[in-house]
Amino acid sequence: MMDKGAERRERRRSQRRIAPKDRRQVAQPVIVERRSGVADRRVNPDRRFWLRIRKVALVLLTLSVFAAIAIGYFVVKRQTATARAPRPQAALLGPVFYAAPNGSPTCDGSLACPWDLATAFGSLYVPPPAVIVPGSTLNLRGGIYRGPFPYMPQFVGTPSAQTTVRSAPGEWAVIDATGIPMTGIDINICEVVGSYTTYRDFEVRNSNWVRDTSIAGSQVNGMAFNVGNESARPGDGLKFINLIIHDVGQGFGLWRYETNVEVSGCLVYYNGWTGPDRGHGHGIYVQNQAPSETHLNGNLVWSNFSHGIQAFGTSNSVLDNTKIRDTSFWANGMSDNYQRNIEVGGGVVAHGWEFSNGVSYYPTNQTAGQNVNVGYEYGNGCTDCRMFSNLFAGGDSFISPLNVNFSMTDNTAFGPVFNATSQTAYPSNTYLPQRPAVPWIKTWVDPYAPGRGTVTIFNWPLASSLPVDISSIVAVGSSWEIRDAQNYFAGPVASGGVYGGSPVTVSMAARAPVPVVGYAAQPSTFPEFGAFVVLSSAPPPPPPTATSTSTRLPVSTATATPFMPTVTATRTAATPSPAPTKTPKHRHGPAEPGYMPTPTETP
Repeated sequence: MMDKGAERRERRRSQRRIAPKDRRQVAQPVIVERRSGVADRRVNPDRRFWLRIRKVALVLLTLSVFAAIAIGYFVVKRQTATARAPRPQAALLGPVFYAAPNGSPTCDGSLACPWDLATAFGSLYVPPPAVIVPGSTLNLRGGIYRGPFPYMPQFVGTPSAQTTVRSAPGEWAVIDATGIPMTGIDINICEVVGSYTTYRDFEVRNSNWVRDTSIAGSQVNGMAFNVGNESARPGDGLKFINLIIHDVGQGFGLWRYETNVEVSGCLVYYNGWTGPDRGHGHGIYVQNQAPSETHLNGNLVWSNFSHGIQAFGTSNSVLDNTKIRDTSFWANGMSDNYQRNIEVGGGVVAHGWEFSNGVSYYPTNQTAGQNVNVGYEYGNGCTDCRMFSNLFAGGDSFISPLNVNFSMTDNTAFGPVFNATSQTAYPSNTYLPQRPAVPWIKTWVDPYAPGRGTVTIFNWPLASSLPVDISSIVAVGSSWEIRDAQNYFAGPVASGGVYGGSPVTVSMAARAPVPVVGYAAQPSTFPEFGAFVVLSSAPPPPPPTATSTSTRLPVSTATATPFMPTVTATRTAATPSPAPTKTPKHRHGPAEPGYMPTPTETP
C-alpha cells in the first residue's frame, strides 16, 4: 500500500502522459462566462489573470517611457535656458537684529529689546555679539546716537553672505559726534575693521563741530570712517553705500590694510576744519596696495575744507588702483580757500589710478580752485593712470611731467582748466574757450537701490528750469521725487505721483545751500551748477487679469503709498555755531599732505 507522498508523485506522472488538450481538461476546471449579446466564451481563469497582468504592465511601461521623454525634454530645455541667461544667486537672508539710541547692553538685539550701538558694534577688546553671523542685518532704529566714541564695528561676513548695517526700513539713523574735541588724542567716530560688511543708508555728523584751531597741521579728531588702519587686523570687501557724511573732521580714511573697499552713492560735504596755515580735512583720503582695488562710484563730494579726494602718501605708503567713477566733485576747499577737488600722487609713484565718467567743477566767475592734479607737483608722478569721459569747468589743473603711460581722452572742459601744454600733449579731448550754449547733464543709476540715482547739471544758459530725462533711474508708473543734494533734508524740489516716462522739470533757480556748522555760509552754485538725488518707489502692481466669469471685480479708489525714505521726519536740525570772520589763506602748496594718521604697524 502506497503512502500519500507516493500517491501524489504517481498522479503527476499520469498527468504528464496525457495529451496537452486532454491535460488542460483534466488539470483545470472550466468556467463559462456569459455576456449580454456575446457568445459564450470558455476562459481559463489562470490565463485570464496573466493576460490582465501583461496588459497593466504594458500600460505602465508605455507611461514610463513617455514620462522619461518628457522629463528629459524639460531638463535639457532648462539647462539650455540657464546657459543662455544665467540668473544671479538669490541674496542670502540671515538673522535680523536691532540697535536703538535707547538700547541696552543687557538686551538681546531683538526689535522689542534692542542693543545700544556700542554693544552692537563691539569695541577694541570686546567683539560684537556672537549671534551676528555672516549674512546678518543690524537695523539701526531711527534717532540720534551720541557715542561713546569711537565706535569700533568689526563685523565679519563672507563674499556670499555680506553682513549689513543700515537704518531700519522707513527710519533714519544719525550718528552725531558731539563731544569729540577738535584736538588731542586721535579720536574718530567709527574705527572700522572686519570683512564683507555693508554700511548703508544712515547719517554721520557733528552738530556742534568747532572749526577753528590755533594748531597748524593735519592731525585731527572726528573722522567719520577710519578704515583699515591696523596691520594686525586686516580685512577685505567692506562697502559704504548711500551714506550722508557732513560737518565732521573728515569723511573717509581708507588704508592699505582693508582691501577692495567700495564707497558708492554717498553724499560727503562740509568736512574738515581751519587752522592758522590753511583748511584741512578731506571728503575722502585713500591709500591702497595692489592687487586690491578701491572703488569710488556715484558719490557727490563738495565743499570739504581741503580736498574732495586725495590719494596721497609719504615714501612708505602705497597708492595703487584707486578707481573713481561716475562721481561729481565741486567747490572743495571752501569759498575763501579753494584747494583741490581731486589729487593723486605723493612720496611714491601712484599706479593704476582712474577717473572716469565724472564731474569736477569750480565756479566759473573766479579763478581759484584746482579741478584735478595727476602726479602732484612735489611728488613722483603716476604710472598707468587714465582719465576719460569726464566734464570739467572752472579752476585749473596739473598734469605731472613725471607721469608714465598716462592716458587722457574724451574729456570735455570749459575755460582754462587745462593749459596749452596739456592741450597739446593730450589732443583727444574737447577744450572749449567759450561758454557752451546748451546744458551738460550727467546721470548715474544706483546699482544698490533700484529707483535711486543722481543728476548733475551744468546750466550754461542760466535757465530758471530745465527738462531732465530720469527714465534711466525711475520706472514708468513709479512715484518719484528729486532732492537738491546741497540741501538734501529740506525736502524735494520736484516730485510726481506717477512717472510717465517723459522728461521732468527741475528748477535751477538760485537757492541757498544748507548752513555749515561752525563756519560762514557758502555761496550758492545755482543757477550755473546743481546736483540732485533722485528717489522713487516701485510701480504699483498691475490690475487683476479679467476672467471669463460675469462677476465684476470691485475697483479700489485707494492710492498706494510708496516707500521712500522720509528723512525729514526724524531729522534734527543742528544749530550752527557762530560763524567766525575768515582771513583768506594760501590755496595749496608743498604743505599739502592732509590728514595722515600713522598706520599702526606690527613688528
